[in-house]
Amino acid sequence: MSAVWFRSRSDLRRSWRGWVGLGLLVGLIGGAVLAASAGARRTDSAYRRFAEATKAADALVFSGAADPTFAQFSADQVAQLPEVASVAEAASYGIERRGPGSADLALQAGIDERYGGTVQRHQLLSGRQPRPDAVNEALISFTLASLHHLKVGDTITLSLTAAGDDNPPPVAAAFRVVGIEATAGEFPPQRGTGTSTVVATPAFYRAHADTLPTPHAVALRLHRGGKDFASLQEGLKRLADGKPILVFPVSDQAVNVQRSFHLQALALWLLAGLLAFEGVLVIAQLLIRQAQLESAEHPALRALGMSRGQLWTIGMTRAVFIGGLGAAAAVVVAALLSPLAPVGLARVAEPHPGFALDLLVLVVGALGTVVLVLAAAAGPSWRTVSTASSRSRTASAGQNRPSALAGVLSRTAAPIPVAAGVRLALEPGRGRTAVPVRSTIAGAVIGIVALAAALTFGASLSHLLTTPRLYGVNWDGQIAYDGEGGDGVRPAVSAVLQDPDVSDVSVGYLGAPIALGSVRVNGIAVAPEQGASLQPVPIEGRLPSEPDEVMLGTRTMAALHAHVGGTVGAIAVDATPDPLALRVVGRAVFPTVSDGVGLGRGVALTPDGVRRLIPSGAPPPDAILVRFRGGAD
Repeated sequence: MSAVWFRSRSDLRRSWRGWVGLGLLVGLIGGAVLAASAGARRTDSAYRRFAEATKAADALVFSGAADPTFAQFSADQVAQLPEVASVAEAASYGIERRGPGSADLALQAGIDERYGGTVQRHQLLSGRQPRPDAVNEALISFTLASLHHLKVGDTITLSLTAAGDDNPPPVAAAFRVVGIEATAGEFPPQRGTGTSTVVATPAFYRAHADTLPTPHAVALRLHRGGKDFASLQEGLKRLADGKPILVFPVSDQAVNVQRSFHLQALALWLLAGLLAFEGVLVIAQLLIRQAQLESAEHPALRALGMSRGQLWTIGMTRAVFIGGLGAAAAVVVAALLSPLAPVGLARVAEPHPGFALDLLVLVVGALGTVVLVLAAAAGPSWRTVSTASSRSRTASAGQNRPSALAGVLSRTAAPIPVAAGVRLALEPGRGRTAVPVRSTIAGAVIGIVALAAALTFGASLSHLLTTPRLYGVNWDGQIAYDGEGGDGVRPAVSAVLQDPDVSDVSVGYLGAPIALGSVRVNGIAVAPEQGASLQPVPIEGRLPSEPDEVMLGTRTMAALHAHVGGTVGAIAVDATPDPLALRVVGRAVFPTVSDGVGLGRGVALTPDGVRRLIPSGAPPPDAILVRFRGGAD
């Protein structure tokens, strides 16, 4: 081994610049791969870590509702349940809707400092926290700031409506924006009131407690998180004395948000894989070239008594140096690139932005870099060692491999430029000027295939996005109930039916909470008032037409081990005492219309089916779906 060590040190002194250059190139490529991989893991876990850091609620119990048919709870009552770890209570104010974007507006104010402190902390993105004794200072959600182009120091004025039968006039309230925040439940693609939030202080609540009576929401953190939700429901039902309860698991809200983060993470994983594959091809070519250059003296070393194994060990020693230097550089590059992650909305949720070291990715990536370099160098090093024993050693180090295709072209009537061009492209050459042809062509082919795949995927995605029926949206417009008045959307139906530009109208419920055994989903339950039904298009079976029929999403059907023609037991969450048997008549793609309805997840039934599940009396319909006539503006 002394001869191997002596020769390796000699090669290092002579060729260290080339070795270092190769090592740094390996480090740059490997660092980009590690950064993309670590960024994917950081993006995928951002919302979970955000929820933990901000002490996001596990469940929301709504109380103080204007409808006395629902159970009323105080925070102190709920806090006595054994599943509850901590509680905080906030008032939710009604806002008079004016102008585009107002439908998602919400004003909340903590009853005391627990809301925003021990539960539902607000992650500050800019500005500062409002002073507890400041009546007119407020935080706003990042979604509201983006939608209305608001910044710290601006003033936002809301027209607040009080709950009650005497229909008091709206109260104007002006707030100075002192900070922009992110809180669990505010992230798109969640829909509905709550995504564009103004967060007032407990001082505001105390100042307006008498003039603005309003429903309250009790935010709960449970000892075992979502695992305690079922037992929490049972405890609330005991306190409700037979009345329906309004309690929702926050995990339902997080499903679509987490899915959107996961898709962003998948894009980074694909980028990491593509970079790694192309990097291996590039580095392999360079290592082949390096081995050919270093093999020029192999015949002389063999004549001096070196064995093939010793010559191969010299080549692998060079690979260890390059791989080790590349691994170290890759770790540094990945650390320097880490502030670029997470990406997209996950960057807003990230509780610890800036530099982050993912030790698992860095350790596995560094070891993988060394192993890949050694694997890429092993074959070329052995081939160059083997050629050293042939009779024509010098020529063998860069042996020319004639191209069969070029030979065929030269023997036919093919034009001379074509034959010469094919020969130059496909033959590696001789001696120290030889180049790796096959890996170069493989890299070019893979690049073209990747480009074609990307263009095909983009065209398919564009077709999907421009054809809403393919992702379950079978209507052109939606009218939603704003929570004011006792008839839901019924007062608007006649006006919609009289519109000459409207061809089809369906009325019913979007997002009705349904439990099918242990599977909680939301339901779409609409019936046609004019024209065809606007339920999602079935991909198997048919639409439900009777109160005891349902259509399920693919994932929901799989979770229930159900099939078309079978039956499932269903209850309206917190309202139906015993499950009712429903017959599965179809399977469909469901659009994202609420937290519990999305691609592959959901249930469709008739409005009469919803009313059948709520024997105490279903609420008024909350949605009108419309389809416009062809050519309508």
